[in-house]
Amino acid sequence: MDPDGVGDPDGELVEIGARMEPGRAGSRQRRLELREVREQDRAAVERLIASDVSERNVAMRTALEGVLANREIEAAFQARDRDRLLTLAGPLLARLDTFGITQLYFHNPDRTVLLRVHDPERGGDQIDRLTLLEAVRTQEPALGLEASLTRGLPALRLVSPWRVGDQLIGYVELSEEIGGIVRRVQSTLDLNAFLWIHKNVIQRETWEAELRAAGRSPVWDRYPEVVLVEGTLPAPPAELDARFVGPTHSDADSVVDRKSTRLNS
Repeated sequence: MDPDGVGDPDGELVEIGARMEPGRAGSRQRRLELREVREQDRAAVERLIASDVSERNVAMRTALEGVLANREIEAAFQARDRDRLLTLAGPLLARLDTFGITQLYFHNPDRTVLLRVHDPERGGDQIDRLTLLEAVRTQEPALGLEASLTRGLPALRLVSPWRVGDQLIGYVELSEEIGGIVRRVQSTLDLNAFLWIHKNVIQRETWEAELRAAGRSPVWDRYPEVVLVEGTLPAPPAELDARFVGPTHSDADSVVDRKSTRLNS
């Protein structure tokens, strides 16, 4: 499988819209020209996101190799010694954090969380994310762009089985939030862009708390199905805003495009 491929429109839901300033020309010919340009812009946004993910893919795989090579961590993981595992993996995550990797998980073979190094008070819950399910299915590393349950930002996740000889002792997961996408779209492509996330893949209470902690005001009830995560303008333009106020997103001439990505390794 292509580690850098972007595909599967039924993957995790990340909504991104890029708005071009259309000017004042109103002829049918001008509208058709704008529609063609918008298609080009959409393709450019997709290429930009794929390029960002590809670069981070290399860094995360290097970090994963370092975790898997640590025999002390391996022994603590195999023994299900959470305290020892946290003592060893905590400083490791602090080093990885300087490279943008902010979350480190150790999962049992049944997909329950043995340890969240970044949040050790939580554990024992079973994880159903696509990346972990893919790693379980293939018994190979799986890379995925999925929604962060807390901040609502896209999170790049890399999950790998961990074997000692013929024994599967569990799965290790690294995660990095991909923030600032809309700013890169603006600076690189000279477009105003907005990022939405589907409500059914985030937790309202934690999402609102995270935004308040970052000095932002969360607005959950503006749209029935999605929330606005970030944008290059203080508020979406009227035509972009209207697209998400209703329950459906099927307007073919909309200036916003849906981007759903799942990456497989």
